[in-house]
Amino acid sequence: MKIADFELREDGAAKPLDSAQLRRVDGPRLVAIYLDEYAISRDAVTDQLRERLARFIQQTLDPTDRLVVMKPLDSLLAIQLTDDREAARRSIATFEGRKGEYEARNLYEKNFIAGTPARIEAARAQVSLSALNALANQLGASGTGRKALIVVGEGLARPERRRAENFMPTVDTVLRSANRANVAVYAIDPRDAPAADDPASQALRSLASDTDGDTLVGDLDAGLQRVKAELSAYYLLTYRAPHAEDGTFHDVQVRVKRAGVRLRARKGFWAPSPDDALRAGLLARANEPPKPARPPEPMRHASPLIRPWVGLARGENGKTRVTIVWEPAAQVPGDRDRRIASRVVLTALASDGATLFEGPLLPTGPGVVEDGGSPPMRAVFDAAPGRLRLRMSIQNVAAQILDSDVRDLAVSDFQRDVGIGTPAVLRARNARELRLLGGDAAVPVAAR
Repeated sequence: MKIADFELREDGAAKPLDSAQLRRVDGPRLVAIYLDEYAISRDAVTDQLRERLARFIQQTLDPTDRLVVMKPLDSLLAIQLTDDREAARRSIATFEGRKGEYEARNLYEKNFIAGTPARIEAARAQVSLSALNALANQLGASGTGRKALIVVGEGLARPERRRAENFMPTVDTVLRSANRANVAVYAIDPRDAPAADDPASQALRSLASDTDGDTLVGDLDAGLQRVKAELSAYYLLTYRAPHAEDGTFHDVQVRVKRAGVRLRARKGFWAPSPDDALRAGLLARANEPPKPARPPEPMRHASPLIRPWVGLARGENGKTRVTIVWEPAAQVPGDRDRRIASRVVLTALASDGATLFEGPLLPTGPGVVEDGGSPPMRAVFDAAPGRLRLRMSIQNVAAQILDSDVRDLAVSDFQRDVGIGTPAVLRARNARELRLLGGDAAVPVAAR
């Protein structure tokens, strides 16, 4: 279908669509199954139900699809989607209903889910809501496409809220998390005839409907096949919402103009609140990979093996033209240090760490003229006024490092009306060298 085949309204007002794309999954599907043992009776969990769930994970899903099967007593910190089916098979094989049975199975239930049946039911309902919210968030963090959360149970109770439990997830919390993460909830109630007026059953069916999922009734194998099909291909409609981050629910109605097409879509969305935007920004910054630590700046050191010269002049675009040359230091009679510099590897860094020049330089001297070969005898580049750091690795003729030279330079601003640059000195030892120094290729000397 094309974009013209769809019609969308938000809060009753027609909205133009930007695109209507048929999305086909080209990677693993993401599926979570929650076996709500607290909300299903023992008689309802039959061998046939376990066999159909096992057949879904073994035969219906592809081997590369990623899956997690969770029960109420499983840790929220251990949720991990994987293509390994062994843990999922074990969970389904040991699936049993415990609705109305309050005997503690472990220390957690003994210490935290105890008391009267009413208090136990409230605690169990809260455990299930926390598990569903965690599964929806984990599915959302694992991919961007459509995901499925299959809930096997007879309903979803709404526990009474106590003052100390205001931070705990609710049914609305699960709904928001699922819609924000593009997770469709599919409900499986294995009872033959669920009560139509049961609040818990209505809450689970509404959660499935409001997340663009469905309640699977009748042939369970066919219903689970449909879950896979809806994860494999779907239409993604995009449009621009005109409202700001108001944190309220906005009703969305989608209609298709073609006859004979069955359409199901989410009923709307919760716009993010300013707190949601702040929280998302903080989480995004917290999850950013750490920036690589910059190596410590080497200490300033003027090497006695070389004599550098730096010339400054007016450059282009408000910058300063920098010229750098060097010569080996003169040998002192009687000095036993026989190290002679043959070249330096220069790195020029701006104040923000940007590299302005990096490469080898040969020494200059009287009558030196560049012939365009490599390496050069001078470094010429433009730098913004401010601090400039020069690092020079001094090497001998065998490219062995003899010493280093690290110094800071203050680059002057030549954009004033009057600016005096650094004079360059050209030196010749005879008439022939003097004639060579008349061109632009002549290299200034470092000695003064």
